Parts: sequence; structure tokens; C-alpha cells
Amino acid sequence: MRSLADIGANVTWTAVATRGQRLVLSRFSSTNKDLQHGEFDAEMLSIIEIDTAGRIVAGVLFDPDDIVDAIEELDARYLAGEAAVHSETWSVIVASYAAIRRRELPATTTDFVDVDHRALAPIGPGDLKAYIWSTMELTQNFTTYIEAVHRLSLLGAVLTHVGIGTSDGFDAEWRMVIVAIVEGDRLSRFEIFDETDRDAALARFDELNHQVPQLENAASRAWARQAAAFNRRDLGDFLALTTADCRVEDRRKGLRAMFEGPARVNAAQATFEAPAGWRLDVQPIAIRGAHFALSRTCWRDASEPDQPITVELLALTEVGDGDLIRSTVSFDPDDINGAFAELTARWIASGEVEHPQAIEAHLKILQVLNRHDWDTYRARLADATGVNHRQLGAGATIADFIRSVDTVASLIPNFWVEPTNILRYSVSGAVGDLLAKGTSSDGADVEIPMLMLGLFDGDRLTHLETFDPDQRDLALARFDELTRPT
Repeated sequence: MRSLADIGANVTWTAVATRGQRLVLSRFSSTNKDLQHGEFDAEMLSIIEIDTAGRIVAGVLFDPDDIVDAIEELDARYLAGEAAVHSETWSVIVASYAAIRRRELPATTTDFVDVDHRALAPIGPGDLKAYIWSTMELTQNFTTYIEAVHRLSLLGAVLTHVGIGTSDGFDAEWRMVIVAIVEGDRLSRFEIFDETDRDAALARFDELNHQVPQLENAASRAWARQAAAFNRRDLGDFLALTTADCRVEDRRKGLRAMFEGPARVNAAQATFEAPAGWRLDVQPIAIRGAHFALSRTCWRDASEPDQPITVELLALTEVGDGDLIRSTVSFDPDDINGAFAELTARWIASGEVEHPQAIEAHLKILQVLNRHDWDTYRARLADATGVNHRQLGAGATIADFIRSVDTVASLIPNFWVEPTNILRYSVSGAVGDLLAKGTSSDGADVEIPMLMLGLFDGDRLTHLETFDPDQRDLALARFDELTRPT
């Protein structure tokens, strides 16, 4: 750069794509018409990455026509940094665009929905895959990439999409705003808006987001940032995300240990000696308040084609001042009751919980359910009243609810429930998000999200109402109505 300045070259930078607040891919060109130094033109693609203080920490240069490799590097750096907290979602979206660039259709759910909101030449409902295929067939040198990420969450993303290629001898480029919704490892919804309708796309995304519980707080973000630091093999950043007195506890069978002070640093250093192909993936499964999160954590061998899980565990994260991690506790992946008991105990001990008895009662009824202690479960629900608001729920009485649980347990032998979030609570009860999970007798993985409102008398449930995930406003309104002082 100094040499270019010394000879008076004209330098221009044109942004091609951005990711978050710290990454940009630009087209860099320099021109010199001064014959004293020789006439030349130079062009390249350049990725610049900055840190939180705005200082450049990395630069990567590519040939000017190497747009695919440049975009893939940009996406990888975004995944390791700002997108780490939603790594599962971002990975699915990136894989979908990579498939299209390979002239393949992206993986979608069986109930995939596509909607085109554009004013001109909209694609008919259900016709998106055929449109993508015909575009790939009719356009030479076709490629596509994400120009900007306007919103990213557990649910999906809002993106500005760019397609380029040659059609009938003419260079073509088109832009649109996309709402991409992810379910598991596939796209479940794709809504298209005109480039100028970004606000409408964001509003639609917020509407869809409102229907899905967002498991994100300071603790889940801190743990995701630590995972990103591990994936970069940046030990300094990994340790900088923890407090000086951070405690690391391992409660897994056969591995029980406590690390503090220098021992914690040594344990972190040992972790960083893992094979270069290992990658740390984090999926939040529950949050409590702002400072506590429980995540399903997997070390995967990324050098293998199907990325098999090398190590899996449940990780409880607690953050303190400055949102730095002050404590982590590891549990065996099947110790769901132990992990949630510790999560609840720490949340109550923090002083944030005004009515711990209701929170403890809420947890105990679910622990009984997870132990498959059906006699105790039925006894604690025997005198309760019940209301079912779910569209596909069976019946409306508490007897109907118990029969429904019996049916689920017979079809899903390892059935368990994860109380993902407590939305509201009082001295008499609580309402929160639940996720029922398990593997059916024919080997299919099952997940059933719902909202549960429970009122308690000691450990006994006196009133139960269930709701679909998109009935959150109704659930909260009902809870306020039932717990309003008379």
C-alpha cells in the first residue's frame, strides 16, 4: 500500500459483501497512468476483518474472478465470530447456497413453504425449486451468494441475495431480499421480497420469530463466543472470556473434577491440544434469566465427511460482571434431570427469583415425568383441572392429558421433557416453553414444542393449561388472569 501511494496510484475499494459488523469483502483496484513508473492496472478481491475496537486483525486477498472462494472464506470467518451464537442456523443457510453453486437443489423439509412477495414476475407457490433449477440450466457461469445479513437468529435469517451469470449473451445480475427459515438441518421456508422491501422482510421475519422461543441471553452468547475461540484455536480469546476466579467443574461419570486458578488454565491448554480437525458446536437448550444457560455441546471431527460426534455433553454456563463466564459445569448428555436441577438451583441462589417455591414445583413435576415415575405423576395431577388450547392436543380434561402422556410414552420409550425457558412466574405457578423429545419405537427422532401453564399447591399440580408455541400471548394472558389478586 505504501508503494502504491509513493507512485501516486489511484486506489478504489467497492464493497461486494458484508457479514455482521466486522467483516467486508471488497473489490480492490489500483491504476497508475504515470509513465515514469510504468502504466499498470491491478484488481483483486480483499477480505478485511476488524476486532471490537475497530482495528484490522486480518486481510485475505483473492484473484478478481475467485468470488466463490472469497465468499466461502467470508462465511467461514463469520461463522467463527459473530454468527457463532447461531452456528447451527448459519451453517444450514451457507450449505444451501453452496449446493446451488454446485448446481444442486438445497436440502429442504418435507413441508417446505415458499412465498414470493415481489411485485413483478413472482414465482408461484410451490414453484421455487423448479425456478431455481431452470435458472441454473439457462444461465451460463451462474453463481449466487449472500451480499448482506440483515438479521440472524435461531429461527433463520434475513439476507440480501445476489445472482450473477450470462443469459443469451448478456451479463445478468439480480438482487432480492430473502427470509430463510431453518428447521433442523434443512430449510423449511423461503420468502422472497423486492430489493427495496427490506423493511417488509424484516417485519415478516419478526412475525415468524415471535412464534418460536428464542433461547438466547448473555450466558448462551458467552458460551458460543468461547466455542468460536476454540474453533479458531485462539487460547487468548478463550481465556479472556472468563473471570479471573472462573471455576470449571466436570460432573460426568468417571471424569469428576474441579479446575480453578492455574489448573483451569492448564485444562484449557490441554483442550486446545485436540486434533486440528475437531470443531466445537454449541446448541442452547435452556436459559434462565440473563446469567444462566444450559447447552448441548458437541466436539465433532470436521475432517470426516459426516462430522461424527467425538464428545457430547451438557454444559451449564454462568456469567457475571461484564458478561464474562464465571462458572461452567459439565454433565453427561443423558443427565438431563441433574443438569436442570443445577440450573434451577443456581438461578434461585443468584437472588433473581422472587418466588422460588413455584420454580421448584415446576421443575419437580417435570423431573417425575422424565424419570417415567408414572404413579407419582398421576398422583400429583389427580385433582387438577385442565384446559387444552393446542390444535392437535387430545381432549380438554386432566384425564385426557394423562392419557395423552401415556400414549406418547408408549410410542416413544425414551421420552423426556426439557423446560427450555420460564416466561413468567408468581407465588402460585409458572408458564414456560417445553420441548418434549425422544426416539419413536420405529427409530424416528421426535420433537414436540409446547407451552405449559401450571399452578401448584406445594408439589401438587392444581391447574394445567397447554398451548402451541405460537400461542404465547394467549398463554401469558391466561397466566395473568389466573394469578391476578382478587
